[in-house]
Amino acid sequence: MRQERATRARLTLGVEGTYLPRDHRGMGRYVRNVLAPWKRAGLPHRVILLARERRHLAALRREMPDWEVAPAGEHPAMDACWFPWNRIDWEPGCPSLVTIHDVAPFVFPPGTPADRERLLQAARRADRILTVSEFSRQEIAEHLKVPLEGISVVLEGVEPEFHPHPRTPREEFLRRHTEGRPYVLFVGNHEPRKGLARLLEAFAAVCREFPHALVLSGSPPSLPGLLRRLGSLGRSPETPQPGLAESLKALDGRIVWAGTPDDETLRDFYRHCDLFVFPSLYEGFGLPLLEAMACGAPVAAARRASLPEVGGEVPWWFDPEDPADFTAALRWGLQHAEDRRGTGLEQARRFDWEISARAIMEILEALVP
Repeated sequence: MRQERATRARLTLGVEGTYLPRDHRGMGRYVRNVLAPWKRAGLPHRVILLARERRHLAALRREMPDWEVAPAGEHPAMDACWFPWNRIDWEPGCPSLVTIHDVAPFVFPPGTPADRERLLQAARRADRILTVSEFSRQEIAEHLKVPLEGISVVLEGVEPEFHPHPRTPREEFLRRHTEGRPYVLFVGNHEPRKGLARLLEAFAAVCREFPHALVLSGSPPSLPGLLRRLGSLGRSPETPQPGLAESLKALDGRIVWAGTPDDETLRDFYRHCDLFVFPSLYEGFGLPLLEAMACGAPVAAARRASLPEVGGEVPWWFDPEDPADFTAALRWGLQHAEDRRGTGLEQARRFDWEISARAIMEILEALVP
């Protein structure tokens, strides 16, 4: 991260780091990818990672040994503090910046009153709100009743390790993970809004036409457990989507559960897939779509929420709530996979953590009187 701005007085800046030891994907990856360029840049400021309670301090020290850490309430006087986790749980005694990634609890189940109140409280307490897409900026303004001018957008980036050159050759990787079969890849949790139920139904509709496996992140639940987890949108989680049980039966032997792979294995999953599918109905940003493009994967995605900001013209776009459109996208994507491999590389290069980290630092500096 180049220091292009004018030098200013040395500041003491806090970063809420309580959740770093337990979160190595999602928001945890976001925070690490902002901190890393700050460390490389040799910032003129003092940055302290803060633990909400003393009991969190030891884990934070082990996780981030190169950083100064302190418990909330016992830290030195700070000029500004960044809360990157959708919440502000304690008063820092200085101007505060909060990152709100999305307001999904207001839009989709299983958002609870406590989830919604946590977001409202963060918006009330913060001196400035930061978010990760223009879509989320508009959503925050609507649901949290915040003026648009009080919300800054800094897009996420992609790590340089996400590139199209595999660690493990394709045939060996397929033999090791999918019994030698080509595959379609889904990366994400199993919340209803992530669209996995619709993907299962769409893949079941085309699976006889292709030899592919469907690789899903996570561990294999029982069939009743999966049906409960993938309860349809707008219904209770106990009510499965019509046709889902039949789709799962049709896919018997075609689903591969990838567990929680390490980062390098995840990158090879992206590199060797014949199609990465991102059917989510609601994303604040959609980092897996960006990671897949950076690894050269052919991609298909739901034309919803923030995803067009990330994918641009690269993916096969589909309506995730239109079964015929979703099925057509899968079929087209698999028929033309090799022609589309690598087409997202240029789009992915537009997202740079160095630029994002510099922008966030500038926002923090601007909070200081």
